Amino acid sequence: MFLVGLTGGIATGKSTVSKILSKEGCAIIDADSIAKQVVAKHTKGWQLVRQHFGDAICDSEGNIDRAKLGEIIFSDPTQRQRLNSITHPLIFRRMLWEALCNLVKGKRYVILDIPLLSKHSPMFSFLSEIVVVHCEEDIQIERLMQRNNYIETEAKQRISSQMPVKEKISLVTNQCCLIDNNGNPSATQTQVMKLKCYLDSSWRPEVLRCVFLSTVVLVVISLRLYMQ
Repeated sequence: MFLVGLTGGIATGKSTVSKILSKEGCAIIDADSIAKQVVAKHTKGWQLVRQHFGDAICDSEGNIDRAKLGEIIFSDPTQRQRLNSITHPLIFRRMLWEALCNLVKGKRYVILDIPLLSKHSPMFSFLSEIVVVHCEEDIQIERLMQRNNYIETEAKQRISSQMPVKEKISLVTNQCCLIDNNGNPSATQTQVMKLKCYLDSSWRPEVLRCVFLSTVVLVVISLRLYMQ
C-alpha cells in the first residue's frame, strides 16, 4: 500500500475530486472530518482549544463554534499557528491509524485529503504522490462568495491565509496528479479518471508488500536464531 496526498486551495474543488474518487471505490481519509472529531466535546483537543481561546469560541451547548474560531485564526496568523500546533499532532495520529487500518484491509493505496498539505506537514514524508486541484483565483473568490456568503474582502482573506496554490503545484511530480478545475464538471471527471488509472497501475504496492514480507521473514529468522 502507498499513500497519496490530495490537496488544493480553498474553493478550488478538492472536495469534488475527493467525492469522485470515493464513488470509484478509492479509500479516502478526510483531514477536515478528522479535524472536527479531534475537537469534539470532551475530547483532549476540545479541552486544549478551550483553554487557549476561552469559552467565547463555544456555542451554548459547549461545542466549539468553527465560525467564531475562524474569525480569530483567519485574522491573526499567530493564533492560527497556535491552533495548528494543538490540532495537527492529533489529526496526524488519527490519519496514520486509519491508514494502517486500510493496510490491514489490503488496500493498494489510500488517499489522504489534506487541505493544508505542505512540505512541513507531518504526513508529507509518508506520501508517494501529491495530487493538487487548482483553479484561477477569481474563480476561487466567486465560489467562496456564493458558497459562504462572504463579501469579496472576506473571500480574499481566506485565500491569502493559505499556502499559495502555485507552491502546492510545485509539489506535483506527475502531470496526471494535477487537476485543473477551471472548466466544466465533465472535464474534471475525465482528469480524475485518468488519475485513478495512473494510481491503479502503480507498481508500488507490490514492491512495498515484498519489502514488508522480507522484513517479517528476517525478523522471524532472527528470533529463531536468538532462541537456539
